[in-house]
Amino acid sequence: MSLLLLLVEYCVANGVLVGDGEDAFRDYMPEIPDALVTFHEYAGDQLSLLTSAVHRSVQVKVRDTSAEAARNKALQILQLFISESESRRVDFSENAWGQVYIRQLPFKLQQDSSNRVTYCFNLGITTNILE
Repeated sequence: MSLLLLLVEYCVANGVLVGDGEDAFRDYMPEIPDALVTFHEYAGDQLSLLTSAVHRSVQVKVRDTSAEAARNKALQILQLFISESESRRVDFSENAWGQVYIRQLPFKLQQDSSNRVTYCFNLGITTNILE
């Protein structure tokens, strides 16, 4: 299973999103619906020669017709990735976990021609998932 799908399913399991292809999308932001969340993976770090761990980067974008709603949803998703343990481990599923580093708090990225506002934040995730 891909990392982005794991993140979507983790958010769905925690009641923050409805489902993949409904209000959550991977690697693209469609025009419809107005309110949605997208997960984009971008360049991480090179593979480590000493371990099977991979350091990956994910950008989370939240769009809505209300800036407040977009910001609140972004904060709600961000809260899911704050680990209570010192190891920063987040269990995405029974078989998949990662150490999640929140790189910054959600910030306003843009307002489009339809007056929809997008908030965004970035995560660093160390995992052994190689897909």
